[in-house]
Amino acid sequence: MNLSYFSDALAAALSVAIVFAYHAFLRQRVRRDPGYTIQAVLNQGRIAWVERIMAENQGILAVQTLRNAIMGASFFASTAVAL
Repeated sequence: MNLSYFSDALAAALSVAIVFAYHAFLRQRVRRDPGYTIQAVLNQGRIAWVERIMAENQGILAVQTLRNAIMGASFFASTAVAL
């Protein structure tokens, strides 16, 4: 067996092991602290925003905000494709 092939296979196996170890660590950490990731923090903010909008009966503001978010995402996606 070629030494280069062996070192490539070892590096690939080590990379896969590191990714699995990271995801196992992250899963355990999120179970202990649900607000550990930025996605969880942003999700909590969105939930609070929706509850506030619904309580204040501001349906138009919610629709306009969602429209602006979709338009912004579409603009950035088309710009990224164009570049």
